[in-house]
Amino acid sequence: MPSFLFSIFITMTGTIILTTGGTGGHIFPAQAVAQKLSEQGARVIIFGDSNYRKYHKAGKPYGIRIISSSQLKTSPLALLKAGIKIFWGILQSLFWLVRYQPESVISFGGYATFPVLVSAVILRKRIILHEQNAHLGKVNRIFAKFADKIALS
Repeated sequence: MPSFLFSIFITMTGTIILTTGGTGGHIFPAQAVAQKLSEQGARVIIFGDSNYRKYHKAGKPYGIRIISSSQLKTSPLALLKAGIKIFWGILQSLFWLVRYQPESVISFGGYATFPVLVSAVILRKRIILHEQNAHLGKVNRIFAKFADKIALS
């Protein structure tokens, strides 16, 4: 993990929310950053969808919250169901962001980050995007204009 990413947080000891998609390519970088920030004294909570559970191990120095989300589908019924899940995820995220009052929200990409980033924009939280691929993913591309920083591999 690039050390410059951590230099952004050297003085941060408050709460930092990390949000990640449901695959290892998104989750492992998020966990590495969560570990490092926790070691530096920050309170870290990772927000992910239900897929995140299979990657989380007990005893880590950071918390997790499972947020409702969905990929957008093409059939009308599937699109409606996805819209309801995403809307519910935005409400959940708003609740937790108001409760935790994070200094920053760091996104590692993936469709599961969408509700958290919408909430961060609504609440005017500092947003940092991490993109581990050569090109910005769809969700990171949507929120790039709201980001305070973008970390690229």
